[in-house]
Amino acid sequence: MDLLILTHQRATRQTTYENLPSKFKEQVTFVVQTSDWEENKEDYLQVARQGQFYLLPPGIDNLHKTRQYLLNDRQTFQSPAQCQMDDDIVFSARRQDDPTKFRPMKSEDYHIMFTSLAAHAALQGMAGVVAREGANRNTEPYLYATRQMRLHAFSPRIFRELGLRWDLLRSPGPEDFAMLLQLMVTGRKNCVINDYCQNQGGSNTAGGCSTYRTLDVHADACHHLAQLFPKYVKVVKKKTKGAWGGQERTDVVIQWKKAYKDGLNGTA
Repeated sequence: MDLLILTHQRATRQTTYENLPSKFKEQVTFVVQTSDWEENKEDYLQVARQGQFYLLPPGIDNLHKTRQYLLNDRQTFQSPAQCQMDDDIVFSARRQDDPTKFRPMKSEDYHIMFTSLAAHAALQGMAGVVAREGANRNTEPYLYATRQMRLHAFSPRIFRELGLRWDLLRSPGPEDFAMLLQLMVTGRKNCVINDYCQNQGGSNTAGGCSTYRTLDVHADACHHLAQLFPKYVKVVKKKTKGAWGGQERTDVVIQWKKAYKDGLNGTA
């Protein structure tokens, strides 16, 4: 499986990479915008060797364009599965003695997790790792036809055969939700691994998508998602303590399982 860390303006803050065991660090490719590389090359090279960087061409300047470009590059990425990760993820493993709690990852945990991601992505089309938020409430080993974020393992072959696109939305925003819905209305379900979890410091922190994803841009993407999938997406207003600095934002509520069920029945 191709392990990709999608990063922007965070050359000295590579949380995902720094937490990986050496074996997996050697397999990682950083995906960087050309302008970011030209400005911060020396800092990036302090993190990893030069051969581990994939430079995007000018014009590929946001996340949904980046994801689509990587999907289209058949020459560079030829593995049956591709894993695109945010650069600010911290992983944990579910405890055996108390499955409602988590512990720090061990080297063998990463091996099991990535092996499982590759297998389920090739089988289902798309796979992820459960988010830490609320992960203590459901302890089943796998979750299906549900939300996933921050890490996306998928089968490029299946995506291309089905004509799925990461850049479906007119504005940068929940492109991962749009991709999940595209998959589910075809009658396929994603698989979210639940024996491990992932977390981040907070949404829209400095660097990354925060360089272009304003509240207005995000709201436009949410409304477009609802226009494309009106049976399954409801636009709402949310306010949380950590994300977006505690500001009220436009968000979406999605009926994932209904989308999958309708896809199976041919009524999506």
